[in-house]
Amino acid sequence: MTTMAKMETKPMTSIWDISLETANRMYFWASLAAIGLGAITVLSAVLTFWASGVISKHNDQAINSARATAEQSRESANRLEAETEGLKNKNLQLAIRLEEERTARLKLEDKLAPRRLSSDQHRALVQYLQRLQPFDIAVGSISGDVEAMGFAEQLRSAIKEAGFKVFDGIDQPVFSGRAYGVIVDISDSNIEAQGADTVRALAAAGIKSEFRLNMLPTHRSIQIIIATKP
Repeated sequence: MTTMAKMETKPMTSIWDISLETANRMYFWASLAAIGLGAITVLSAVLTFWASGVISKHNDQAINSARATAEQSRESANRLEAETEGLKNKNLQLAIRLEEERTARLKLEDKLAPRRLSSDQHRALVQYLQRLQPFDIAVGSISGDVEAMGFAEQLRSAIKEAGFKVFDGIDQPVFSGRAYGVIVDISDSNIEAQGADTVRALAAAGIKSEFRLNMLPTHRSIQIIIATKP
């Protein structure tokens, strides 16, 4: 009972019941902590701002580098396209020149090659003549022209095969000037129709000829004259 009474009379302590020295010490350290936290906050802000600037700078450099790379790529693509177009034009010009050279070569070869009566031409000439009433035909060539003589011999063979009477041998008519191509000559207007049939028969075989009247008046028949190759 006495002990409980003593406990009831003992004064209670408070959280504020500290000495001034302790309070000053706590205030000092709290102030230091506040200053430290403030310094850390300021430093963090400075570091954040500086880092943001550095990051922004690097981003700008990366963007500029990407733009420069893209511009270089576009320039390279444009240059490559221009070079490709130039090569296409050169190839086209080369193809045109080669085609022109080939055409010129073929023309030269055709000009130099002797005339020949192909199997198709032979057959076409024979078939056309067989539709006509046979008449006498003389086949001749320019004197001394071996190529013309050879072509005349081939025509002679086809005309004979068609059932026409062809003068034996190859006549060698002489002209006052140079003559070219194939000439169908008649010396009598009474056989002009036969001369026209002869021209058409040659045309059916793809042979272009010139129709002349009274070029060689000594003949009394159709005269096919193989002149110099044009």
